[in-house]
Amino acid sequence: MQQLKVPSCGGDLGEAFETYLQEKGFAKATVYQHCRYCGQFLEWLETQQINPSDCSYNDLLSWVDRLKQSGDSIKLVNRKLLSVRHWFSFFQLKNKEAANPAAGLYLKSSRKRLVSGIISFDRLEKLYQSYPVTDDRELRNKVVLSLLVYQGVTTDELHHLETGHVKLREGKLKIPGSKRSNCRILPYRRSRFWTYRNIF
Repeated sequence: MQQLKVPSCGGDLGEAFETYLQEKGFAKATVYQHCRYCGQFLEWLETQQINPSDCSYNDLLSWVDRLKQSGDSIKLVNRKLLSVRHWFSFFQLKNKEAANPAAGLYLKSSRKRLVSGIISFDRLEKLYQSYPVTDDRELRNKVVLSLLVYQGVTTDELHHLETGHVKLREGKLKIPGSKRSNCRILPYRRSRFWTYRNIF
C-alpha cells in the first residue's frame, strides 16, 4: 500500500491516517486511493508553504482550481475532496483546534445527463405479463422481472438477495443494505404470492 507522505507533520501521522481509514471499515483499495489523493494535496500544501493546521477554505479553493486546470473532471475533484475531508476529520482528532476547510465543499456539474430510452410502466407491465413460463428457470426469471418492474429492486440489490430475505407469510421482502444503500422492507403484491412460493 502506498505510504502517505505528510509534509511538516512527521511520517508517523501518515501511517496513523491509514490506520484510521482501516478502522472505519474502508476496503484496502479505498484506503490506498484516499492516501494517494491526500498525499497529492499535502504535497501541494508544502509547495505553497502552508501548514495543514493553517489551511483555509480559500487555500482549498486554490488547490481545486489547480486540479481543474490540470484536466481533472469535476467527478474526480469531488473524489479528491472527499479524501481531504477524511484527512481533516482525522487531523482534528490529533489537533482539537484544527478546522476542516473541506467540510461541505462539493463541486456541482454544470451539465446534467438526461436519461434516454426510458420504457413506460405500461410497456414494462406488458413485458412481464407476456413473459412465458414453461420451466423452473423461466419461472425464476419472471420472479426477478417482477422485482425489477413492481418493486424497483436494482440489479445490485438482486445480487445480494437470498431466500431468507423473502417472508412469504408476512408478504414482505427484505432488501439487504450495502455501502451505497440502506436495508429496506418491501411489501410484495399478493397476486404473485403463489409464484414466490413456488420459486422459494
